Amino acid sequence: MAELFGATPYSSLPRMLGRENLDALYICTPPHAHGAYEIAAIKAGCALFIEPPVANNLRTAQSVLSALGKSGGLCSVGHFWRYF
Repeated sequence: MAELFGATPYSSLPRMLGRENLDALYICTPPHAHGAYEIAAIKAGCALFIEPPVANNLRTAQSVLSALGKSGGLCSVGHFWRYF
């Protein structure tokens, strides 16, 4: 798909965040993988759109919220089909 749209494929989020200057990031990983991706993107200055649920547990959700609060970044949680 990256080739079809002229995008650069990445095998890891840290590599992509280190090489690209992104304004926003769409997080569409499974719920058990949430937390580290959002926090890394927030620290990189990205606004986020997150597929729900934000996390599988309260601790992870609070970590993401804390990172957002410290950064003053933007975040929206919702199903992408709503805006399709």
